[in-house]
Amino acid sequence: MQRIITCAAAVVWLSSTAVVLPAQEARPESKPIEGTLTFGKRVYKLTYAVAYETNRGNETYISVLASDRKILFDQVQASMKRNAGSDEEVSLNQPFVVIMFRKSGEAVRCRANDEGSGISRSGGLPDCKLKFENGRASGEAKLAPGKDATVNSAFDFQWDLALDAPATSKPPKPAGPVKPSVSGTFKGNGKPAKLAFISARPGEPFDGHSSILLVFTEKDHSKDPKPDFKAGFGDYGSALVISVFEDGKIFGCQVAHAAHGRMPFSSSGSLRTVAFEAEDGRVEGEFKTDGEQKFFEKTWEVDLKFVAPYTAPAAKPTAAASANAKKKAAETTAQAKPRKKSDPDDDEDDDEARPAKAADALNVKDLAIPKSATDVVYKKIVEQMTFKSATGHQVLAGEFSKALAAHGWKTDGSDLVAAKSAILKRTRGKANLTIFVKPADKGSTVTIMTEGLDWGEK
Repeated sequence: MQRIITCAAAVVWLSSTAVVLPAQEARPESKPIEGTLTFGKRVYKLTYAVAYETNRGNETYISVLASDRKILFDQVQASMKRNAGSDEEVSLNQPFVVIMFRKSGEAVRCRANDEGSGISRSGGLPDCKLKFENGRASGEAKLAPGKDATVNSAFDFQWDLALDAPATSKPPKPAGPVKPSVSGTFKGNGKPAKLAFISARPGEPFDGHSSILLVFTEKDHSKDPKPDFKAGFGDYGSALVISVFEDGKIFGCQVAHAAHGRMPFSSSGSLRTVAFEAEDGRVEGEFKTDGEQKFFEKTWEVDLKFVAPYTAPAAKPTAAASANAKKKAAETTAQAKPRKKSDPDDDEDDDEARPAKAADALNVKDLAIPKSATDVVYKKIVEQMTFKSATGHQVLAGEFSKALAAHGWKTDGSDLVAAKSAILKRTRGKANLTIFVKPADKGSTVTIMTEGLDWGEK
């Protein structure tokens, strides 16, 4: 529920006489919060919070919502508006705890979630206390892990908040350009790698949501406009390529550590976001794995803090704006003076006015693949394709290499054909292929990572 307080004095004119009303006090600010939210071995530092009024039945309550990263309060308010002022349907795509209090100070309900677990409890919250007066909600909340709880969860935090005024415990951002930096641990098979360079750029939309692509490398990749492709295969030393939504939730992680050889792997489920924020021309946060993780015979571990310049993509025009633009363009064309067919320069002028045709890119479905390929799958979002073959991986790698060469593909570096796998890298114009051929129970499996191909429907 919005509260609007006028900061300037109101001036009312009556009978030509100015009557100045007393100035109201400026809206109070929320104070920094502190505390933690725990799920199992995962501990989140609560650095953001907001207090607001919510409805339940015919009664108005005060809810206190806290998280380890920025809370998009406009989304909370939008959810409440859709649910008649109730926040029972509010859910964030990030770790959070929300406690509902009566205005008398009694806690009646709490909910908490991280990216994989959740709890909900009604009543029985004696260590959650609220004091509400003069538009401020202050208090403290504690919940110890339950002895028989399926999820070992707890929280402990304090707050002093003005209603509808989000607070943070983080210091203000320094003015001026952001200097990229990364610090922390990245290990593969127990061996450390020093990730010294980071870049951030808008990623491809995933599941209908905007994304951010973060590239961490040992060697400088700043001059590469699309470093993720080469970073994944060791061109910049050991590397991590991480895809996140704008709220920091991870949906993609490519691990390329020198200790693992030249075969990267994906393992987003083992990595979590500890802190994240993307605004004011920068993105910063922390990723970690909570200790050493295993991927078949390989091990890896991450605990990184980072900051990098980041420019969010411009908002796309709405459907109405697009329709108006098309209408205006049509009107402009209709008003233009028609050109006579007898004009000697007519054809030339039309060619100049017509947009130049873009150079044709090879459609992915025209890519030369072995005749023995079966179960072909095209993954448009990540621009990858896979297939199976009854042919052994070493023979198949040779057949595939010949088929590509016949269609103008050139070798990019040396092929790596070993007893357990084969890696081929090919280029043709601006297009690139990285091909992984692995032995299977009955033949081989192939994964092709592409860049520069046309993924449109034929």
